[in-house]
Amino acid sequence: MQSGRVTIAEVARVAGVSKATVSLVLNDRASAVAISAATQASVLDVAARLGYEPNHAARTLRSRRTNVVTLLISQLANPFFTGIAAALQVAAAARGYELHIVDVSDPEVKIQALRQLRGGGSDGLIIATGHHSTLGAELDVVRDLVRRGLPAVMILDRSPDPAIPAFRVDNEAVGHLATVHLLRLGHRHIAFLTVHGTDPLDQQRSSKADRARGYRRALEEAGILFEPAFILQGPAGVPGTPALGRNLLRALLALPHPRPTAAFTTNDLTALGVLRAAHEAGVRVPEDLALVGIGGIELGGYAIPALTTIEHPRAELARLAMATLADQLAGHPPPEIERVLPIGLHIRESCGAVSDVVETRGR
Repeated sequence: MQSGRVTIAEVARVAGVSKATVSLVLNDRASAVAISAATQASVLDVAARLGYEPNHAARTLRSRRTNVVTLLISQLANPFFTGIAAALQVAAAARGYELHIVDVSDPEVKIQALRQLRGGGSDGLIIATGHHSTLGAELDVVRDLVRRGLPAVMILDRSPDPAIPAFRVDNEAVGHLATVHLLRLGHRHIAFLTVHGTDPLDQQRSSKADRARGYRRALEEAGILFEPAFILQGPAGVPGTPALGRNLLRALLALPHPRPTAAFTTNDLTALGVLRAAHEAGVRVPEDLALVGIGGIELGGYAIPALTTIEHPRAELARLAMATLADQLAGHPPPEIERVLPIGLHIRESCGAVSDVVETRGR
């Protein structure tokens, strides 16, 4: 073993090849110039015998690669988004990347994080806010980053630009499936408990508006008049939390008769708040109020009663996002601009149907 760092030039001299050949072999690019298998084996053998170690710092400076991918995500305290981040972290590590997670629930933090990406420090960007495609100023920053050469992928959202691939579920199908399930159980007065600004006529195609459209469509298909008062919304700026669910259940109970006998919520956390408030108010679930959540978080299965939910394929969303980003970093165009993944209805106790059944819908 020689003292000091072994260089590519030394490996080339001992192997009897050029420095360029050694570089191509050690950087796994030998196939690009048809270097023979025997030569590749010889170079690798010499490098191992001499104790050659790649200079990662120099490689980073040359390629400007950091092996870091930045994730912008909303409401990291919400187990649904925590699960997304965890799945992405596993997918990134499997490809040799470190995941830098930024909770951008505050819009100003979100803009600042995007602007900081202009200074480098990250090889790629994954956005999992669920609503980024509807935000003008923030979307402009993302487009600018992509134009500057930073590859980006969105999940839980539509593709806002042909240069930004996206993987999502059909949120109109989510609202439709939840409503149809409750209709099949015999309910005719069904509420949608959601966050502020939910409007089925909203043309921005946000996830909450899409769910409201699916809700309204299911009612109309069943010959039931859509009642706008049955879309109960929280205050502006308040996310889907158990506290929101508690407040929305109180608002539902304050409605005049005939009030809803069933409801679905903007997410599972909100549904857990509804369950708690129902217990406090003496409302039996599902006897007095059938309930469906959205998201498929693990906690829902431990509630009493266990929560029926529309499950999202979070692990597959994460896998596809990281695979697509890695392809772009390797210089390959994304194979598709947008893919819609299937959802599943996990029937448990809170809706009053036979429990522990999963119905899948989607592509």
